Amino acid sequence: MTSLRTNTAALEPEIRRIGRQIFERAEAAGPSVFSIEYWQQAAMNQLTRDEGLKLRLFRFVEVLPSLQSNEAVARHLIEYLGGDDDDPYDPPEPLHLAVAFDKPDSMYASLVAGAAKFGCGIGAKQFIAGDTPQQAIRSVKRLRRNGNTFTLDVLGETIIADRIARQHQQLYIELINQVSRDARSWPDITTIDHAPFGAIPKVNISIKLSAIVVSFDPINPKGTSDAVLERLRPVLRAARDAGAFVNVDMEHYAVKNLTLDIFKRVLTEPEFRDWPNCGIVIQCYMPEGDRDLADLVAWARRRGTPISVRLVKGAYWDSETAMAVRNGWQSPLYKEKWESDAAYERVGRVILENCDIIRPAFASHNVRTIAAMLAMENAMGLPQRTLELQMLTGMGEPLRRALTQMKQRVRVYAPFGDMMTGMAYLIRRLIENTANESFLRQSFGGGTPTDQLLRKPGPSQRPTRSPIPQPFLQDPEGESPMEPFQSEPEINFADGAVRDAMNAALHHVRDHFGERHAPIIGNEPADAAEWRPSRNPSDPGEVVGHFANCDVKTVDRAVAAAKRAADAWADQSGEARAEVLDRAADALHAARHELMALTIFETGKTWREAAGDYLETIDYFRFYAHEWRRLTHRNRHRDWPGEVNEYFYAPRGVVAVIGPFCFPMSLIGGMTAAALVTGNSVVMKPAQHSSISAARLCRILIDAGLPPGVLNFVTGAGDVVGDALVKHAEVDMIAFTGSSRVGASIIESARTRDADRRGFTHILAEMGGKNAIIIDDDADIDEAVQATIASAFGYSGQKCTACSRAIVLADIYDAYLEKLKEAAGGITPRSAEDPAAGVGPLIDDTAVASYQAFIEKAKRSGRLILPGGLIDSNSSGHFVRPAIVADVAPDSDIAQQEIMAPILSVLRADNFEHAVKIANNSPYGLVGGIYSRSP
Repeated sequence: MTSLRTNTAALEPEIRRIGRQIFERAEAAGPSVFSIEYWQQAAMNQLTRDEGLKLRLFRFVEVLPSLQSNEAVARHLIEYLGGDDDDPYDPPEPLHLAVAFDKPDSMYASLVAGAAKFGCGIGAKQFIAGDTPQQAIRSVKRLRRNGNTFTLDVLGETIIADRIARQHQQLYIELINQVSRDARSWPDITTIDHAPFGAIPKVNISIKLSAIVVSFDPINPKGTSDAVLERLRPVLRAARDAGAFVNVDMEHYAVKNLTLDIFKRVLTEPEFRDWPNCGIVIQCYMPEGDRDLADLVAWARRRGTPISVRLVKGAYWDSETAMAVRNGWQSPLYKEKWESDAAYERVGRVILENCDIIRPAFASHNVRTIAAMLAMENAMGLPQRTLELQMLTGMGEPLRRALTQMKQRVRVYAPFGDMMTGMAYLIRRLIENTANESFLRQSFGGGTPTDQLLRKPGPSQRPTRSPIPQPFLQDPEGESPMEPFQSEPEINFADGAVRDAMNAALHHVRDHFGERHAPIIGNEPADAAEWRPSRNPSDPGEVVGHFANCDVKTVDRAVAAAKRAADAWADQSGEARAEVLDRAADALHAARHELMALTIFETGKTWREAAGDYLETIDYFRFYAHEWRRLTHRNRHRDWPGEVNEYFYAPRGVVAVIGPFCFPMSLIGGMTAAALVTGNSVVMKPAQHSSISAARLCRILIDAGLPPGVLNFVTGAGDVVGDALVKHAEVDMIAFTGSSRVGASIIESARTRDADRRGFTHILAEMGGKNAIIIDDDADIDEAVQATIASAFGYSGQKCTACSRAIVLADIYDAYLEKLKEAAGGITPRSAEDPAAGVGPLIDDTAVASYQAFIEKAKRSGRLILPGGLIDSNSSGHFVRPAIVADVAPDSDIAQQEIMAPILSVLRADNFEHAVKIANNSPYGLVGGIYSRSP
């Protein structure tokens, strides 16, 4: 091991000397005014000076490959770059002339569209090495002739089906074999094919682990690792046999630890333990980069065979930061760019100090960073080219040429794939290249002084990144300021500690299976003559708990208790009631894993679905407390001479809250919380299938400080307990969420005023859905397919918010349908407690029978492209497969009736206006979605 004893500050003169040398050579190696490179760069600089124009331009480039005709291209050119009366944007010349056409189907528009496609194609070729192995071979041989080596990175479409994942695996193997065969005839080039530690494989492939399996998910680390290793081993064998090198790319933060674990696991296996031609990426834009490298060095020394490490700063800062803000997490990344730069030099030094076991590869276009690494190499007395420099193809070409002239080994990261799959990559590269803080933007043509570019990374007077945006609420009525409401942070199942807590909670809840959960009246458990089991739909032989089958007398007692408590509770201050909800929310947070486990067992929700239900519940509690404080502080009166006017809110009295099983805590909890905080007393009646979960929720609310009788809890059959509540003379209001059939019955009952009632019962009813997603002809089909599947088949379609209709424009109908069928065909429902489960069971036998009846109806209503059916397995759970029926008529029963099952109707629309008309042709109006890239 070599150690850098020299103080880092003492290296600054050498870093600056090397940096100036690089800049001088790069300036001399700039493109000729007669070259395409020069004019491409000049055009890019001109078009990206305006941030608004840059964003519009890049969005257009991203959508371009999916547009099916010149007319569609012309229409999007106008929409993205033309501006209109409602848009202050004014396109610059020559774009103003380019979009100066009235009709997108005109001859001039067609010529402009053709030119746009041609120009973007030329631009893509600047960054992409080809879309066949033969083209890739020609590209990498050209690189070698210029004195550079390469790594081929296979670009790929979103992995929505296992067939695509297998194709990626085979493509990696095919590339390794074909390029390696051709490489046997390549002449040896000392500067790139040899290092002080020995010969370097001429063929180098970069691989993304997420590209070779259909699900690369940290929620299920063992299952994911096993699946990845099964696909990865043949790739590594092919590389080892061909004498090629494989580098494992690092992706987003959530899968970082999983990627490192898989890498270490496979290279510890006897078959690969002594194989040195493999490497991995370490990212330095996160504080964990230091620890990740230290762990990797320690592991490599135990293994005893060298590996390579490609050090990068990281390519996902924007998306990772946005995700952290959205999910309420601390960002895992440094907030300022200089922090990443400093971390790079710090971690890079450790790599060089351990270069006997870690082969150093430094990927950067930052001259300061590169100069620092070269200065450290010299200071340690290491031979030249102990380290390797890596750059992206098509970016910073003068810099690459300068380093090549300095006899450095420069490896070019060359993406391989077609224009369609490479467009997202192209956009990311363009954004990086033209960002204000981009080193390339500042250094080459940016006018920033050299000394400033070469200074040591450290804080400056101005931030190097824009402030991180935070979510906020705006009062929709504009009558008072609102304090920001913070949602409960998402459950991060990529965190091993969270997974451990979830597994412990599942064991804990299972240990308490079979317990009785009594009705609650006046804060005390009530007697029950009859009990019913609540069964685990994943395994109906398991009884999660027993709930009381209450009778009408028990309902009367519960309502009477609520009636007695109503006035005193209404007289409590709004603040006191809000504080109860806040305390209950704190208790929910403390018991979150137990509550999620209970939901998983009782209602068959998967881990993430159970987490969503918990998050929504706690948000309801906190939001209603937050909103009630705001509403009660409003000053809404105006006095006229002789008049005193006052505006205030008054509770209605006793509220019956009747909830569904599909959101076992959040919907019944939300309705209950709203009623309580506004001063009403409540009788809560859950669906039978979620009685145990609701009992736990009710006890949390009572323990938060509710006086006796304010919240009462009854369970049992809907036609007994529910009817008794709906018809009760002392119930002032009914809050209901459930099917349209039951909701209509409640409304009909409330219309009838018997002699015992003081007035009509107030009804709040949310009754089912027939929700649609419209897929526009410019949509990202892979993204739309994933979203449709998540919405239609999540929780086996047993929710009012599920997508029941996919309405697809004709131009992409067949392509969408093909991908949808393949992706959904790979879904296999499994036990909800399995973290790998994406889809769980139906709730009971009745739901299965209803599903089968709708399948028969679907056969008569369209073309059943995914037949569905029962799962043939050893499990006794209520598992059924997703079904998709295509070519459905908008007015058919299958497209109109509420279906609480994984059955999706797909309808064809002539154009966007027709799609909207179809979507609105339904008696339901709950939720909907549109996938479109048209502004």
